[in-house]
Amino acid sequence: MTRESRATTELVRLADRVELLTVDEVAQVLKVPKSTLYQWSYQGDGPPVVRVGRHLRYPRDLLNAWITSGMKVRRVDR
Repeated sequence: MTRESRATTELVRLADRVELLTVDEVAQVLKVPKSTLYQWSYQGDGPPVVRVGRHLRYPRDLLNAWITSGMKVRRVDR
């Protein structure tokens, strides 16, 4: 097996384990417009994103971690 074919095999295995969400799916999850996601990506803000060709994809585990890291717990006084 050549080095290139081993690398390709590893990428395929990784792709099988990583769930990638589309811009539409993430916009629904975050309840924000798609244009906001494109703007965040352009500015280097927002959830971690990868480019697949010309498409943006969001690894679900990194999106969940990003959401969790931004959560703040507030005590509600009664």
